[in-house]
Amino acid sequence: MLQAGEATTPDAAKALFDKFKQLRNDFDNRQSFWQKNLPEGRMKEVLTEKTYRPALSFYEKAEKEFFPAILGGDESRASSARDELSKDYESHRQAIDELVKLANDYAGAAESSATKLIASQTFVLLAILFATIIVAVFVSFQVIRLLLRKLGGEPALVAEIAGKVAVGDVSMTIDTKDKDASSIIVAMSRMVDSIKALVTDTNMLSTAAIEGKLAIRADATKHQGDFQKIVAGVNDTLDAVIGPLNMA
Repeated sequence: MLQAGEATTPDAAKALFDKFKQLRNDFDNRQSFWQKNLPEGRMKEVLTEKTYRPALSFYEKAEKEFFPAILGGDESRASSARDELSKDYESHRQAIDELVKLANDYAGAAESSATKLIASQTFVLLAILFATIIVAVFVSFQVIRLLLRKLGGEPALVAEIAGKVAVGDVSMTIDTKDKDASSIIVAMSRMVDSIKALVTDTNMLSTAAIEGKLAIRADATKHQGDFQKIVAGVNDTLDAVIGPLNMA
């Protein structure tokens, strides 16, 4: 939004608006997928309603208020719209925090019974996978903010990468050779690598649990921040499962 507000020509602002509308379309498609495929429950409610409402409001206000104000040269209206968008973004972030807590609470409750833990592992690991996708959506919001602040000379490439991450595609390889270490391309490369590592370890643990290989663990030290907490949490949950079984 900052880049749009600083656009020096109507064409530049319109180009950013077109990219933003494509991101909105990608988000709507992913939301439809979650609505159709997630099992009923509180987690689905938070994911498809509580996180969706502020995100939808964000996109609607951006399309109907912020960008029209920018394109019309109304700086006062654009500033007011930007304040409203910040509120929607904060509401969405809080809903994401609740979703992660739900996944952690579910894992903690499962520790009370080894038999139930074995049956519930697939659901817990799926919850973590969904949380990973939500992280990608959260990152996409951050990308939008960074994109509008620091597009630099690579707007087309940045928009393409952001669009893929928004729909859960982190298969790309980003060339950072000769790039400024503080540029958005380098930052996005690190972000994609972190998500790839989390998805790889989560998939590995999920496959091992389904196959009954409960002794397999992921190396949580390879991850940072909340990503490390997620992997460590899954490792701890599996420890709680295999402990009672070894004593049986």
